[in-house]
Amino acid sequence: MNTKPRLARRTLAEAAANAVLRQMKIEGLWVDPEAIAATKGIMVQPKPDTASGVSGMLIKAGDDFGIIYATNIPSRGFQRFSISHELGHYFIEGHPEALLTTGVHQSRAGFVSGDPFEQEADHFAAALLMPESPFKSGSP
Repeated sequence: MNTKPRLARRTLAEAAANAVLRQMKIEGLWVDPEAIAATKGIMVQPKPDTASGVSGMLIKAGDDFGIIYATNIPSRGFQRFSISHELGHYFIEGHPEALLTTGVHQSRAGFVSGDPFEQEADHFAAALLMPESPFKSGSP
């Protein structure tokens, strides 16, 4: 059985991000992905800046999860996006089962991958970090 979706499901990914925002009662424009991870017991750690290659990793050991994000790109915005991308893999239906068969999933975030799972996680991250409702309502 092939568990890879044929096309990225942007609507599903954005809906998953919106559900997280609702559950966390986040209504403004500032979203802290590390705080979201902490509420789920997910440890977030930086990857040494001397190591390049991936923007982040979602790791599962038993029932515990962790996120490692790249620091070789010094942009805090990109790092926050990478953490949010990994949260996408955690929250989007089907991602943990499909991607964590070995316990580790390496990502290349930032809309650079043609892989549907990576695209969905990118859409999740964008929707999480730039929630639509504050922009529509005009509230800060």
